[in-house]
Amino acid sequence: MAKIARSFGGLTAAEAHAEDAKRHDPLGGSTQAKGIVVEKVGIEAKQPNSGIRKAVKISLIKNGNKLTAFAPGDGAINFIDEHDEVMVEGIGGRMGRSYGDIPVCRYKVIQVNGFP
Repeated sequence: MAKIARSFGGLTAAEAHAEDAKRHDPLGGSTQAKGIVVEKVGIEAKQPNSGIRKAVKISLIKNGNKLTAFAPGDGAINFIDEHDEVMVEGIGGRMGRSYGDIPVCRYKVIQVNGFP
């Protein structure tokens, strides 16, 4: 038992994996983060669906990480411009992965310039 604890630096296996997941999470373990819009993009839906899902590429303020976030709702992309400040959160897919027929997007926009 002591040998296993030493291999994780004095942590249990669950604690070590939780720290590892936080380190590799673009949001840094938080539920929401603010970022600056770099560009608007259209993402094709996975088969058998068709259509262009509207999304934005974002650079996070807290750590500079780049990510892609889905803009939910009808015409939501029209309210988002480049260099806007947006707040993002997880999209709610399977265990932090993408949601539904939207590949690549693990996050969704919830605020634009402070307005929900």
